[in-house]
Amino acid sequence: MTKAMTTQRLVASTSLTRMYGMDGTEIEWARGRGGQITDVRGRTYTDFICGLGPVVIGHADPEWNTRFAERLGNGAILPGYARSHDELAAEVLKNAPAPFGCVGYFKHSSDAVSAAIRLARFRTGRPGIVRCGYTGWHDALIAHSPRWHEPLGSPSREEFRSPPGCGGVTGDEEPWDWTDLNPSTLAAQLASGRFACLIVDAYQLALREDDWLKQALDLAAEAGTLVVLDETKTAGRVAPIGALTEFHASADYIVMGKAIANGVALSLLLGHEGMADDFDVTRITGTFSKDLISVYAAQVTSAVMRERDGYTALRRIGIRLVELVNSASAEAGTADEITAAAVFGGSLWDFQFAPGLVADGARRALLTQHLESAGVLALQGHPSYVCLAHEEDLDTLYDVFVSALTHWRRAA
Repeated sequence: MTKAMTTQRLVASTSLTRMYGMDGTEIEWARGRGGQITDVRGRTYTDFICGLGPVVIGHADPEWNTRFAERLGNGAILPGYARSHDELAAEVLKNAPAPFGCVGYFKHSSDAVSAAIRLARFRTGRPGIVRCGYTGWHDALIAHSPRWHEPLGSPSREEFRSPPGCGGVTGDEEPWDWTDLNPSTLAAQLASGRFACLIVDAYQLALREDDWLKQALDLAAEAGTLVVLDETKTAGRVAPIGALTEFHASADYIVMGKAIANGVALSLLLGHEGMADDFDVTRITGTFSKDLISVYAAQVTSAVMRERDGYTALRRIGIRLVELVNSASAEAGTADEITAAAVFGGSLWDFQFAPGLVADGARRALLTQHLESAGVLALQGHPSYVCLAHEEDLDTLYDVFVSALTHWRRAA
């Protein structure tokens, strides 16, 4: 039995967390440093997956490691919340718009979004939710859901998946999916008066450039539907709170996650000042909500990002990378089918495909494999990421992208 097979049998996982080489062998990872990661066979890759977004400074950054380790001497978890929880909450709320005045601690953003749903149902007395974007794996968030990361116009965006075993998502509690981002279709649903909240994944902002979001939030307010802005992909990466606050969007709850702790599991739920009392009434709690390790990681990450002008640097790195990929695609003869685009100014980036390729999932998957074979890890059908450490890697990548795209064109 190979090592890859052993890992696959022992670790419960989905295809989202597994990668395979051109020979079909699952890649097992050994370590990361800066903007690169190495597998157990000793192959090194430039990593634009970044753990699917949490790594924002870089893997095993020496300064981050030292400052983080210094705080671990205070303990990992105490009987209740510690002063560090209050300190981080206060720092976060300084960057948050009104009316936010309270912070809830979670390990995963799926938990934070589910908590927001419970709070919204408690506040409104309504059972339903409107989903817009991928917001987690819990039953109400993923049952009968489409492929949210697919571009508008892709047939896969309307291809609904139904994971078995999901409960509590039928009848009045059945979620409604706002896939076309058209305010008129949302208005028709909100008129029913059954929806407690509208949940919007910030990444959806990358799919349209008009004022559809403002219209949606106005419609929700008129209908008495609370708004949950899910900044899991964007908080701590696009800006301290995330992308939607940059658009001056109003909301009742904001979910922050991924990059805020540079890879350590932490998600925050921002709400109104009375949210602490609502937590008590609705019994939202958990042993590891009091964890201090993630708080230390978030405090160090925030400090390093501030000292290195991290948000500006990420945009600069992302824009340079997009220019590099587009130049490489032109040289490889693939520019009519594949280009790259900066998302949120370059903090994230996406491959853009010609209409015929949008619907061809097999050829797009082959692109991911050829990039991996050339030593680059990137995503399609999901945004890719940059970290601060990638600034040192970009000059070496042009020929790598040319080679990968050329081989993809010939194979395709």
